[in-house]
Amino acid sequence: KAQGREYIKEAEVAPHQEPGYKHAITPIMLKMACTIGGVHISGKSSWIAKHLQGFTLVSLDELRGEINGRSTSQKNRGQVLQAAKQKLKKALAAKENVVWDATNLRKDFRKILCDLGCDYGALVTLVVFQQGEVQLRQNNRARARVVPDEVIAQQLKRLEWPSVTEAHRIQVIGEQGQVLWQKGAF
Repeated sequence: KAQGREYIKEAEVAPHQEPGYKHAITPIMLKMACTIGGVHISGKSSWIAKHLQGFTLVSLDELRGEINGRSTSQKNRGQVLQAAKQKLKKALAAKENVVWDATNLRKDFRKILCDLGCDYGALVTLVVFQQGEVQLRQNNRARARVVPDEVIAQQLKRLEWPSVTEAHRIQVIGEQGQVLWQKGAF
């Protein structure tokens, strides 16, 4: 149970089990135990591009770029989130496969997305990116747009690992893009 809503743990008993059901996938970056997670540099956007072609993309970075002129600008957060939710609702209402591309560090933020997906009858999957802190910082140094160390440190402190009942399915992705663990029917 996730704060008032009971999530179905196995996809095969989801209310939308007929062939051709649509998914809502919410990539999140989190840590395993006390090691790492939650920052912009764990490879989630690259993984999405490789594994979720054809999905409608709701990217907070892209929307920040459109609204603020730069994807890194944190101005107009409310406007960015409202635009993202509208795009998500539109895709869900149209029964499209949709992916929400953001860090989703906190359980309360993820709950809003999971609840919204369920309200539209979607099969909600959390994709969790797990990397060690050393690997994350190495990846960061190799990027064209380096994320400041203080931002990484703040995100690491705010991480909340998802519970297995937080969504219909959970998949944990490792440093090389491999599936480390999953719960639910895939």
